[in-house]
Amino acid sequence: VILAYDSVPILEQTKLPRGGVSMESQSVGRVQFGIPPETIKDSMRLGLTVPSVYIVPVERFCREMGPALGVNLAEFEFPAYFNYFVNKKKCTLVVDSEDAESNIRCVFSETLLGPEQFRKKVDPIAHDEEDFHPDFPREAIPNFQKELEYFRIGPDGKELVL
Repeated sequence: VILAYDSVPILEQTKLPRGGVSMESQSVGRVQFGIPPETIKDSMRLGLTVPSVYIVPVERFCREMGPALGVNLAEFEFPAYFNYFVNKKKCTLVVDSEDAESNIRCVFSETLLGPEQFRKKVDPIAHDEEDFHPDFPREAIPNFQKELEYFRIGPDGKELVL
């Protein structure tokens, strides 16, 4: 068994300026551990391929005192959008639990597809009344349900789903 471990290559790691570690693998390409804000800018500035595989740390928020206190270390949205819309490929997100997956999927669903109340299949609403002052002209209120639906429909006519 020890001999088998000795044959596993050590991957070269690149520490990213804003946090996270990026490494190139032969099997899946570039992999990144930790996803702080602005992370794809770091990869691009360093001349690295933007990864399509991301590993989310168990602690998804920085809890250490200092300038990074409270920083989200699981900012998966922009790397996913960049890969999907620019590189035309999907991302893989590796998490440590079903709870982490559920929480991230919930946030990602809302940022990509819009709030749930505007995309329900049964009785969707066009807008929330409480979001508009009573004096706001009713004819100027947008129909969020129709607008978000427009952006969820791809060029192939299929609705984008998670």
